[in-house]
Amino acid sequence: MSVEVQSGDIDELGHASNLVYLRWFLEAAVAHSEAVGLPVDAYRAQGGVFVVRRHVIDYLRPALRGDMLELRTWISSASAAACVREGELRDPPSGALLARVTTTWTFVDVRTGRPKRIPESVRVAFGEPPRRVLRLGTRSRDEDPVVVAGDRPHAPHDDVLATPDRQAQGGVTPDATPRR
Repeated sequence: MSVEVQSGDIDELGHASNLVYLRWFLEAAVAHSEAVGLPVDAYRAQGGVFVVRRHVIDYLRPALRGDMLELRTWISSASAAACVREGELRDPPSGALLARVTTTWTFVDVRTGRPKRIPESVRVAFGEPPRRVLRLGTRSRDEDPVVVAGDRPHAPHDDVLATPDRQAQGGVTPDATPRR
C-alpha cells in the first residue's frame, strides 16, 4: 500500500506523528482483509470481528512531508482465536526501513465481546499462517525478518502489498523469499 506523508500528518517535531504510523498500519490491515474478500461486513455476518489486543511499533527513521512510502503487511502466526499481523514501512527509492509493527488481533463474538475461534473460511481466505512460531530471527542485520519453524526458515506467509492488484498476483509459498 502506498502512502504519501501529508501536511496534516506532521507533528510539532517536523515529521510524521507516531499516531499517523499507527493509522497507516491499521489502514493496511483493513485493505489486506478487503483484498482477500473480507470487509468488516463479512466478519459480522460470521458473528465475529477482529479487535486489536496489542501493538508494538519500532520507529526507526522519520517520515517527512511529501515522502512517498510503501507499507506491506502479512499474518505471521495464528492460534484458535488470535493472530499476529506484522508490517513494515519503507522508503521505496532507498529501500530504508522506517518502521516495523507487530499487532496481536483477537477474534471476538459480536454479541458477547468474548474471544471466539477464527472461522475456517477466514483462515482459508488469508491462507493458513504458521500456528506455532519457535523464534523470530533475521538473515543479517540489513535483511527482513524470517520465521524459523523447526529448522526450516521461511518468509512471512502473506508477503504482498495490501492492494487488490498485488493480491491478485498471489502470495508466497513457505519456502519463497519475500519480494522487495
